[in-house]
Amino acid sequence: MKMKKRLTKLTRTMLSLIVKKIDRRLISSYGRELHPVEQAGNDLLNFVRRGSLLLYHGLSHRLVLLEGPVSEDKRLRLRVLYAGDSQSEQAKSLEYLEKLFFCAESRRTEVGHYSAWNLPQQVTDLSTSVDLVVMERNKLFTWLPPTGEWAVAPPWLRMVFRFEPGEDWEAVRSRMRRQKHNIRLFRKANLDIRISQADEDFDLFFHRMHVPMIQKRHEDYGTIDSKQSLYHYFKKGMLMLAYSPEGEPVAGDLLYRTGDTLFAIASGVIDGSEEWTNRGALSALYYHEIEWCHANGLLKYDVGECRPFAEDGLYLHKRRWGMSPQFDPWGVREWLFWAPAGS
Repeated sequence: MKMKKRLTKLTRTMLSLIVKKIDRRLISSYGRELHPVEQAGNDLLNFVRRGSLLLYHGLSHRLVLLEGPVSEDKRLRLRVLYAGDSQSEQAKSLEYLEKLFFCAESRRTEVGHYSAWNLPQQVTDLSTSVDLVVMERNKLFTWLPPTGEWAVAPPWLRMVFRFEPGEDWEAVRSRMRRQKHNIRLFRKANLDIRISQADEDFDLFFHRMHVPMIQKRHEDYGTIDSKQSLYHYFKKGMLMLAYSPEGEPVAGDLLYRTGDTLFAIASGVIDGSEEWTNRGALSALYYHEIEWCHANGLLKYDVGECRPFAEDGLYLHKRRWGMSPQFDPWGVREWLFWAPAGS
């Protein structure tokens, strides 16, 4: 038994290393025009990445029945069957979907865990008693519902600010006009913006900014990348930090440039401070990063992922900065929404 556990841990460690190496290779080629042979190589790497993540997170899926009100008077109720693996749990998708579907607390009933081979039949059998089935799965799974209506959607989209070649700064600024209030806030706070590549600043950013902000603001469905993983991007990238008038660091973004694109890898506010968020510290970073991209001739500023719903708070916030959604070229997961009885 101990030997089996050691082998399992070793296998997961190797799969994790494979995925991280592929991630770095794929992101380094982003924003460049690729030769067909290189593109074919990237497609193969993406396939290996999906397979590695499938094995890493296991082939077992958790089934949960959800029931709750979807109208304010609580008369209209919805029954949902949710299926997700350990990667879905890590992303806290179930918690997110509960908040999305129901207007009050829903009731959960654990059905059990089922292998990928038994899952389609189990889901089909249970579908007769629910209004909606939501299956979050690796894209290597290709099973489709036998009846009713269904649709596939990505659980995450990337949000990108695009620059037109030769576009002047005033034209760029005009696309941020819906952020006038936030721009006034950070200017009133008199923040100083600096770029850093010092290790001690990275330590401060990770422990005092990034982790506390995720824990406080996104505790329901936020995930924290490992320090080692973020440090790799830092060594080839940079931090943009916002300082108070007293010279204290109050917020920061970890940035990585490749080709014509600047990626915002991670962000944070000192000790997860709501005060500095309300005073525009994160808005100041957005603004100056867009300005930095324009000054350095970049064509895209990729600010990361958000959920693909127009009512999602993070999606709305980034849209108001002039960012537009695009499909994640490295997306591994998908949501299958199935209405067994039709729409």
